[in-house]
Amino acid sequence: MHDREPCEHCGKRTACPHYPAHAAGFLARVQLAARCLRTGTGIGSRAYDNCFEMFDGDAVVAMLDRWAERDPVLRAAIDAEWRCAAARQGWSRAVARFITVSEDRLPFAARQLRDAERDPAGTLQLGLAL
Repeated sequence: MHDREPCEHCGKRTACPHYPAHAAGFLARVQLAARCLRTGTGIGSRAYDNCFEMFDGDAVVAMLDRWAERDPVLRAAIDAEWRCAAARQGWSRAVARFITVSEDRLPFAARQLRDAERDPAGTLQLGLAL
């Protein structure tokens, strides 16, 4: 999975044993948001809101949008939930922000966003073209 940049833990570019640790929390939040949207339950709950409030909400939106390309039920739910113009505009901006990042790299982009937010001195630099 680390085909472009080395893992921060082991330095490997491929077959990194840390990939699940990088992606697990992000993907779990995307899955929860997708489940809430598909079923129409839990939207507006604290758990649902948390999916977007970890400093990487734009990456969550981008992943949901990619999943929705293959899932018409999810696409319809997203369109229904973000039906007002302002919300759709924000959604589109988030998707566009990650247009050049592949789906398998989105968890790493999300991690970089979270790390950058935790760096009050601003010394971290994002390693992906965001």
